[in-house]
Amino acid sequence: MSTIINWDGKPFALLIEDEDGPFLVPPIVLDDNNTLVGGRDLLVGLVETGISADPPVVRASTPGALADIDQHMAAISERLGVPIGLPDRARRN
Repeated sequence: MSTIINWDGKPFALLIEDEDGPFLVPPIVLDDNNTLVGGRDLLVGLVETGISADPPVVRASTPGALADIDQHMAAISERLGVPIGLPDRARRN
């Protein structure tokens, strides 16, 4: 089961609950030129493990905006008490 987490009224991350417990899937981050600047490892991990998820896409064109995304993910993780990223079983594959 997955739940979309919003930030400023827009989809930002996913909370996924599976047999290994809950975990947060961060957004895919594109810059103003639609170049992938964040989430490459996540996409590879999702494909390799077969975890079905459609992470939100957000835009960030400055280092400050990227830092805001990281800080917001950390705050969500702390508030919900769940880790960011794929579960251990996914990393073992």
